[in-house]
Amino acid sequence: MIERRRPGVQILAAVIAGGLSLSAPAFAQGWEDAAAAGEPAQPDEAQPAPAAESRSAPAAEPTKAAASQGPDAKPKIDVTGPPPEPPVARSFHVHDGFYLRINLGIGAYGAKYENDVTAGGGALSLDALVGGTPTPGLVLGGALLADHVQKATVEQDGRDVGDAIVETGMFGAFIDGFPDAKGGFHLGGALGFANIHTDVDGADEARDDTGFGGAVWVGYDAWVGDEWSLGALLRVSAAIGKSEKDGQDRDAESRALTLMFTALYH
Repeated sequence: MIERRRPGVQILAAVIAGGLSLSAPAFAQGWEDAAAAGEPAQPDEAQPAPAAESRSAPAAEPTKAAASQGPDAKPKIDVTGPPPEPPVARSFHVHDGFYLRINLGIGAYGAKYENDVTAGGGALSLDALVGGTPTPGLVLGGALLADHVQKATVEQDGRDVGDAIVETGMFGAFIDGFPDAKGGFHLGGALGFANIHTDVDGADEARDDTGFGGAVWVGYDAWVGDEWSLGALLRVSAAIGKSEKDGQDRDAESRALTLMFTALYH
């Protein structure tokens, strides 16, 4: 006896049979992949399609920058600044910057007054000069120059009339120049206010004649340190002044030629 099946039952049986035949290879493949990864297979989960795997692979791979920085890496901020400027080297054995000169020497001194009165003798001289250097080798500043004769011979019409203390002091501006800013040869001059003080033995009072004066010099300084030098110079100076006594004008003038030892910081 042949059993006749209904068409609906036959179609359902065919679909179930086909599904089992297709899922069996995928089920077996799932067990193989799980065994290779060391994890139990999930038989009831469908495996992703190969096309989906190929599309998601680039997103799953980390970039080289991310791999080098690590998962917890933070954005780097460049805090480096420009390189420091090189230190400014000090200049040694160059005539620049602050200038201080002290001169001490001896020389010949002479003074002349009204009524053909003269006074003269050996003088002790002292100078102090302070200034700055606007350009290497050229100095501008202030100067104090002094000549002192302790016992000057006073004469009138060629006759010795006594002794006197005679001094000339000048205060003013000066300029000093070094043709070679690293060398020792220099020449300069000063100009300013002057006073000629004369105190004659036996006189009722000393006299002071005020006016103007100037000096020029030439010399050489040898380096003895980074900024110090020692040397000598020859100075020529002159001054004129006036005073008044008993309503009468009095005139005086002085001159000196001095060889001086000098110490210079420059």
